[in-house]
Amino acid sequence: MDSFLHNRRKAPQRRTMDAGWAEAELDAEWRTFLKLAAKSWKADAAVMRLKAPSGAWALGRVGSGAPGMDEVAALELELGPTPVLERDLSAPGAWPFLRELGWGSAAALPIPEGETASGSLWLFSLAPRAEDDHDLEALALLSEQAAHLHRLKGELGGVNGDEIHYRTMFYAMTEGVVFMDKTFRILKLNPSAERILGYSEGELVGRDSAGEKLTAIHEDGKVYSDDEHPSRRTLATGRPITGLVQGLRREDGRHTWISINAQPLQHPWEEKPHGVVVSFSDITKLKEAEERLKVEAAQDTLTGLPNRREFMKAFAKALNTAKRHEDPLSLCVCDLDHFKQVNDTHGHATGDRAIQRLAQLLSEEVRGDEDLPARLGGDEFVVLFPRATAEEAKACMDRVRVRLAGEPIQADDGTPLALGGSFGVAQMVDKTTSQDELFEDADQALYEAKRTGRGRVVIFEG
Repeated sequence: MDSFLHNRRKAPQRRTMDAGWAEAELDAEWRTFLKLAAKSWKADAAVMRLKAPSGAWALGRVGSGAPGMDEVAALELELGPTPVLERDLSAPGAWPFLRELGWGSAAALPIPEGETASGSLWLFSLAPRAEDDHDLEALALLSEQAAHLHRLKGELGGVNGDEIHYRTMFYAMTEGVVFMDKTFRILKLNPSAERILGYSEGELVGRDSAGEKLTAIHEDGKVYSDDEHPSRRTLATGRPITGLVQGLRREDGRHTWISINAQPLQHPWEEKPHGVVVSFSDITKLKEAEERLKVEAAQDTLTGLPNRREFMKAFAKALNTAKRHEDPLSLCVCDLDHFKQVNDTHGHATGDRAIQRLAQLLSEEVRGDEDLPARLGGDEFVVLFPRATAEEAKACMDRVRVRLAGEPIQADDGTPLALGGSFGVAQMVDKTTSQDELFEDADQALYEAKRTGRGRVVIFEG
């Protein structure tokens, strides 16, 4: 007798329940498996008892005369973790209950669910089964296939359940999500992606991620090259990209700033990703606030000119460049004449307008693409002249001086108020000249302009 069980089989107690009763219907895949198992075993009948995903028990039968639900459940109590074969049920120790039902041989195999059983398959023949060395191997293969089918159905059931969950998340997310294939074509995007990008799914699906509808730009405004796009980099390398700040310029010229992530879609057996999922958040308001803070940190609030800190950074850079290329560099320091008197006589509002007027004239008269005027504080201003001699800087400041005196502002009481200014200019001497030295020279020239009557532009003679 071929058997994996060594304990004596006892006849299960019969129940009054109908043998065909079951709480749930056996799935189509399991019904097919049952039929194939019976056919391949050349069984006269077969029965399968299986726990459904709902927790209910299902029963399926092929042929006639097979035990019912309760009988199979009782027989399962004697099943171990491996298949069982009884070639001759008339032999001592065989299942007497099955012999009473008229069966000559029986085979059984458990259907596991993880480490526990979730049911069993029974194969019956009317006659004893002849000796065959391959029978146990065939039963083991059937058991293995049953385990695979059970696992596969469990995974598919989980996928189907998860799919609903993920689909709900996909459409509910405030973050934009875009799926692309390995040819960089957009396959799908969620409503948040449509809102952030400014285009509908119909306008973008099937298009290249680097298409003409959206131009990707760096934070410095430079346009991305094709191979710089996060999606393309991820597809090329298989490595994710996270937290990259990217600008998107639409066809209508509007800009959107996003924080973008790119994750590869790749199976373990694939050498390269077959796609990429790109997620992104709209950070336009944050970016605009950041830019405002940068401007405010670098800008004088009253005049809009660079402040002292921003000017000193630009000054250091320009000085090094001038030394490296042996270019001339000049600096002018200036202020309003009798500014305290303007404040005391006409009020601080008029004083503010006087400061704004000098700032306006400096901005209008300098070379806008090269020269840099800035407010140091109070009525003190400074102008940097890269690649300009002291004489060239003086000529510019003379124009400012003339306009300042000849174009009065209006005081708070409505009367016109002519302004005056003094200007000191100094030029970099050689490669040893420092920022402090150039400032000191320009200050000396400004002092000389005030000492000799104000309303003048004086070059430091050293």
